[in-house]
Amino acid sequence: MKKANFAQKTLRYAKRELEKYCLAVTGEKPQIELCCETTENTFDDGYLISVKKGIGTITGKNPRSVLLGVYGYFYELGCRFIRPGKDGDLLVKKNKKRCNVTKRFVPAYRHRGVCSEGAISEENVTDMIRWLPKIGMNSYFIQFRDGHLFFEKWYRHKGSSVLAPEEYSVTMSEKHYAAAVDAIEECGLEFHAVGHGWTTEPFGYVTYGETAAKEEDILPEHRKFFAEVNGKRGFFSSPGDTQLCYGNPEVREKITDAVKEYLRAHPEVDALHFWLADGMNNHCECALCRDTLPSDFYVEMLNLLDEKLTKAGIDTKIVFLVYCDLLFAPRKERFHNPDRFILMYAPIGRNFFRPLYTKGFSEKCDPPEYVRNRNRHPKTNGEYLYYLKGWLDTVRCDSFAFDYHLMTFPYGGDLSGIRIARTLYQDMGSLKKVGLNGNVSCQLQRIFLPSGLPMYVMAKRLCGEGRSFRKTENEYFSAAFGRQSSAVKRLLHETEKFFVSEEMTTCCTGKKREKAICLFARKFSRTKEKIFFGDADPAIGLGLDILKFFTEIIEKLLKILELKNKGEEYLPEKETFLKFLDEKETTYQPYADILFLKEGVNAWI
Repeated sequence: MKKANFAQKTLRYAKRELEKYCLAVTGEKPQIELCCETTENTFDDGYLISVKKGIGTITGKNPRSVLLGVYGYFYELGCRFIRPGKDGDLLVKKNKKRCNVTKRFVPAYRHRGVCSEGAISEENVTDMIRWLPKIGMNSYFIQFRDGHLFFEKWYRHKGSSVLAPEEYSVTMSEKHYAAAVDAIEECGLEFHAVGHGWTTEPFGYVTYGETAAKEEDILPEHRKFFAEVNGKRGFFSSPGDTQLCYGNPEVREKITDAVKEYLRAHPEVDALHFWLADGMNNHCECALCRDTLPSDFYVEMLNLLDEKLTKAGIDTKIVFLVYCDLLFAPRKERFHNPDRFILMYAPIGRNFFRPLYTKGFSEKCDPPEYVRNRNRHPKTNGEYLYYLKGWLDTVRCDSFAFDYHLMTFPYGGDLSGIRIARTLYQDMGSLKKVGLNGNVSCQLQRIFLPSGLPMYVMAKRLCGEGRSFRKTENEYFSAAFGRQSSAVKRLLHETEKFFVSEEMTTCCTGKKREKAICLFARKFSRTKEKIFFGDADPAIGLGLDILKFFTEIIEKLLKILELKNKGEEYLPEKETFLKFLDEKETTYQPYADILFLKEGVNAWI
């Protein structure tokens, strides 16, 4: 749990935010008392606002909830928090005597967070962290010990034809990481940390990035600790994908000792993610391991870790990953102390054009049993949820989803963001049906092209928003695009219809695809002409400017698709288009992760 000094840090920040927004909205200093029920920053949130004519109280269950209540107060006055960073707030002007709010808030889900992914700068991360409580979210997860993999992608400008790589080091990532942790503490967010890396790094092998260890770096005396796959012990494609020989007790002791020592040095962490290696079909085939499920070894190590942490007086929660080969629940092992653990369910490989959780466990299926290093990802919603139910029936502990709606090919392949927002609306509203108490979104941080609607919908539903998708969408578009909202909505809905059409989601070519491209291009152009890309309000003006960049992307992409479909030379247009994206990145850097956008559109062109 957060220490008392962290609590005071959050309460001071809440007071400053209250004063800042009161001055901006009413022109006067606040006469609102901030009250906190406990300085323990518990995982569960709640607040009560009782303000009449600008005078009253905001009482939070914990310091973070006080801050959530401050933003909730201004939301009720009509303010909207559209996106992170400068010009992300749409503020109203209000006479203090008309500031009357009575509201009790208890979120629908305990876990409402975001996990770092993509190519990111320090500002991208800290801006996101400070935005999250404005939309009711309560946690942030920095993957790996220092976030270096993601910081390195931005500062080394991976894949850019315009920006030269900067001199960059792990030490610099550690400084950015420290700034992010400071923002997390100030906002009182639950801090999730690490994840992958607990397999090879305790033995001294860097897991990710330009300095990742290579096969020739492995010391002879360490070979026996690596998983034996196809008769070989060593790195399985990369350190991050490499499992260990978990049947060897030295391995179990080594990695659990590493977690314990990390937590001794990092009391600021609320939820430590202890994951095994990434990927699948990479587990040890030696005599010590071959007859034991990976999940049984995993639970055995988690119990060992709990014993060590309890003896050391460390009460940090441990998050374990249900994913890939670990989808198969343990047959023998059970938790000795379930309160220590949080199950994290990660359905990577799922279809993001349709919701996963809405039917609960009702869908019948006949999923395959575990076969060592011969497994596949589930193919249906029923299979995905069958494996989840197996775990929930076995371990009975706290849990949340770790889902990838805003990571896999921006917006799942629909550049409008509308279809993924619809999926998020249904998924986030249905997590309780499958026994999950929230979601930590594994996602790009620069995900606001053409709008922040998907994140806004996700946050609203995790907080318990019961209104229809249409009403939530209308609220966001009215705030983000002002008087242009109806035309913008029409433009993005037309874009959604095109990208989720049979012509774009299958291998369709020829006349059918050509007709679809031409028809959409005409509709898009006509609707775009009805939008005025400017507004006196800086928040709306910025949203429309981002949207204008989006329309340029779509028009250039359609031209390439048309040429390719006709069998004409399109590679020069493609090269020009990718260069255009790189050139625009500095202008729109906080809102669009161009590295991942290029990876996505390359699937089409």
